[in-house]
Amino acid sequence: MQADAHPAPGTKAPDFRLPAAGGGDVSLADYAGRRSVLLWFSKGLHCPFCRRNMARLSQAYARFAERGAEILQITHNTEREAALYFRNYRLATPYLCDADRAVHLRYGVPLVAMSTAAVVGNIVTSCAMVASDLVRHGEKSPNPVAPVMRMGPMHQSPQLIVAVDRA
Repeated sequence: MQADAHPAPGTKAPDFRLPAAGGGDVSLADYAGRRSVLLWFSKGLHCPFCRRNMARLSQAYARFAERGAEILQITHNTEREAALYFRNYRLATPYLCDADRAVHLRYGVPLVAMSTAAVVGNIVTSCAMVASDLVRHGEKSPNPVAPVMRMGPMHQSPQLIVAVDRA
């Protein structure tokens, strides 16, 4: 499927409803008129950079909330993959599962072709991270191969941050 264009500044952000890792569904409309929202389209649980940012955002979340903002992380992980991760790690921000990437596409987040070396490097790094979680902490993390195969082994979803005002 082809990605739409990014929402233009000043236009209404496309609404969505997605399952949250902690249970229930979250809609962008849930925040309309009440809070500004930062939508973070991340690479998900198999990305060490994203996991580090997830932890940092959780630590800083209270400062965003004090200023009337919500952070919604949207990834292409399934609810099952997210549930496995969230048994061991808690985040302050909602983690929304968009496994079919429908919301990614509505916000203009395409799949980008990658070189073989980049694909191999990402898989090796992700597998090492999963092995480290198991050996060092006895914690299981989702296998990084499943999300990679859902997108196609030679493609990756880039990250995007969209700021949505209260209106």
